[in-house]
Amino acid sequence: MDTLVQKFKYAYSSENEFILVNIICTIIFIVGFCAASAILLFTGFQGQLFDLNLCFTNKCVELFYEQASTAISVSKATGASILGIFAFGSFNIACKNYISSKKASNSNIHISNVSVFLKYVGEEINKRDKLQHSTFDLLKWYNAIYPDSQEGQLKISDKYFDILKEISSLIQKSNSLFISPTSKEFKYTEHQVDAIKHYQRIGITLHIMPRLDFYEVESQIINLIETINTSFCYLDNDKSFIPGRQYR
Repeated sequence: MDTLVQKFKYAYSSENEFILVNIICTIIFIVGFCAASAILLFTGFQGQLFDLNLCFTNKCVELFYEQASTAISVSKATGASILGIFAFGSFNIACKNYISSKKASNSNIHISNVSVFLKYVGEEINKRDKLQHSTFDLLKWYNAIYPDSQEGQLKISDKYFDILKEISSLIQKSNSLFISPTSKEFKYTEHQVDAIKHYQRIGITLHIMPRLDFYEVESQIINLIETINTSFCYLDNDKSFIPGRQYR
């Protein structure tokens, strides 16, 4: 509906501009024609140009052109002005029509892609029993992936790649701490706090939970992210890979 309204507004605006260009050209033509006619009449009577016999020889034509040169110059200037204004106005209208069409096309691409994304992710959430729709801000996730979608650009953002790398790094760090024989102990609460921050960047809101509950929820979230990356975002394995978890 919004797209149709925009198209109507642009069409109405373009029609008004075209009428305005025609009005301006008509006024210039009338003023120029009247000025040239007045000058020609004044020159003809004052210089007795109209008293000469009809003649089409070169000398007669040169004489007429010389006597009526001012009127002819005014006519040329009028014609050039009309052509210039009409050409500029037509070009301006054509550019605006192209821009409006491009915006409408970009809007259609954006709306279509958002709708597909929301439906797809919603269906994937329904397949996972530990996930709830209220946990997800899907538009935030979508905008993290495609920040320029409203301009019709569906290139995956570097910011989204960075978020995936941060999630992968967090899992690798927790894995290392969990299996490491060093004195530093793996604390699941600290992992939850860091994980919550990272997931929040793509619109996934989690809270501190009992260890087993968080593990199960995070398992399904990671699986969902990988599904979106593979099936919707078309990321290659290097960029969408999230390592398996060894911590529990």
